[in-house]
Amino acid sequence: MVSRQCTSVIHPAGLSRGQRRQHGFTLIELALVIAISIVLAVFALASFKESTRTFRLKNDTSNLANLLTFARMKGAATFMRSQVSCDTTVTPTLCKVVLYSPNGTSTSLGVNAPEVSLSQSVSLAVPTGVTLGPAGQNTSATGPSEGHKGQSASPYVVTFNTRGLPVTSATLSTAAPDSGYAYYLVDLSGNATAITVDLGGGITIWRLDTPTSKWISATNLNFPSH
Repeated sequence: MVSRQCTSVIHPAGLSRGQRRQHGFTLIELALVIAISIVLAVFALASFKESTRTFRLKNDTSNLANLLTFARMKGAATFMRSQVSCDTTVTPTLCKVVLYSPNGTSTSLGVNAPEVSLSQSVSLAVPTGVTLGPAGQNTSATGPSEGHKGQSASPYVVTFNTRGLPVTSATLSTAAPDSGYAYYLVDLSGNATAITVDLGGGITIWRLDTPTSKWISATNLNFPSH
């Protein structure tokens, strides 16, 4: 008698034919994953650019406010009039401190003098749509309103006398204290800040609330997300 032995075929890894057909990704699935990854990368890049611009604006505003404070203290310490001068004809905009002797002669602080170079994405300019600046500083719709009462030409200057008060001139010993000093900084995203010097020499940082076009006094410059 011939005995018959039944043999069974065991597929690799214990998978049936149907299970083997489901193993791995199809081209459509891979294409969907790649498309989603690209979209997420685009949003992440846009968010990164916005965050970088905001950081630069905050940093430049803080540095320029510190430069004004340094100039005010330096003038009082040396019994000389001191001036922060921002030149927008150079790239990037350069702000530096100049001292003036009683006879009106300018004196350089030397190679180690503090300076502020604004970032490429930040400029000195009145924000679009703003007709009245912080602390009542009048602004012009046709050009920058920087330095003292909206100077019409660069460099834009803020000058302190030997008592640390803002005055109308660095060269005249009889220059009287005056208000109306401001610097406006705007980035490529439309975010805006301002630095004002009041009649007593106090320096205040402001942030523009874009939806309301109002200036908000800011100890920290936290801009809302766009």
